[in-house]
Amino acid sequence: MAHGHGPSVQKVIVAQAGNDTIGIVDTESQTLVDTIWVGDEPASIVVDDEAATAYVSLETEDVVAVIDLQTHEVLERLSTPRSPRAVALTDDGQTLIVAGHRTGQSQRYPYADGEATQTDIAAIQIDSRETVWSIEEAGNIITDVWV
Repeated sequence: MAHGHGPSVQKVIVAQAGNDTIGIVDTESQTLVDTIWVGDEPASIVVDDEAATAYVSLETEDVVAVIDLQTHEVLERLSTPRSPRAVALTDDGQTLIVAGHRTGQSQRYPYADGEATQTDIAAIQIDSRETVWSIEEAGNIITDVWV
């Protein structure tokens, strides 16, 4: 995921699932300049350039880590649908869309009593951190989402 847009992109942010980190790559020097521990198996990243914040899905933790891109610190973790894989941010930066990867496959990944529902997609309001809507039947093995 590029931090910035166009041919003058200065940073690229990569999910490093094998290390439970995201990497910050400087495109001018073409080197990895920092790694940030975010949690188990980061899968997808979306960046709010204006807020200098990255949202990183952590598939095995059922959360999205919120990263301050200026301090390179994890600010918090947002609860999400089971196995969040894909994330997107609305153009106004107000709503985070999160899609679960292992949803819709209750035969293969059965839910124990009391576990999360099979919500496939959820919309989380950035300011309040509340889920404002969700969709239970959007498919299975969702790997990407776009708004």
